[in-house]
Amino acid sequence: MVDMAELPEIARCAEALGFEGLVLGDHLLGHKVPHGLVDGHRVSWGDDVQWPDVWVQIAALSGLTRRLKFMTGVYVLPLRDPFTVAKALSTAAIVTDGRLIAGVGVGWERREFEAVGQRFEDRGRRADEMLVVIKKLLSGASVSHAGEFYRFTDVRMSRYLR
Repeated sequence: MVDMAELPEIARCAEALGFEGLVLGDHLLGHKVPHGLVDGHRVSWGDDVQWPDVWVQIAALSGLTRRLKFMTGVYVLPLRDPFTVAKALSTAAIVTDGRLIAGVGVGWERREFEAVGQRFEDRGRRADEMLVVIKKLLSGASVSHAGEFYRFTDVRMSRYLR
């Protein structure tokens, strides 16, 4: 929950001090939080918190470090489509030389889902299916899928993972 301009120095210092890694949070939108509650959930940050794109931020920070690992905590998976996530995740894995851990979740902020036209109610089932689809896409092979939310035949994503 720090200004993103401070993250490069934090990453350098964390590595120099022997820390294992950094965890970066994810939201698409900022939150105006009356009395610290959103949809009945208590949040511990104000509406001035910056939420940079985690994959771009991780790529930038990995270029400043050699050993430090990076984790998303948590990436709100069902706000996105599995193709975009697979592409970003695999690219970040290469840029970081494998120093990446993807922590994903289903999210809790209904307004984010409404803003991007995704249903809030089925986000858990959609996330489960997305994990299956992403694994297929990351194989680099020509793959097909026929599920509740995603259907495609004979697609291939360039393999970035080693």
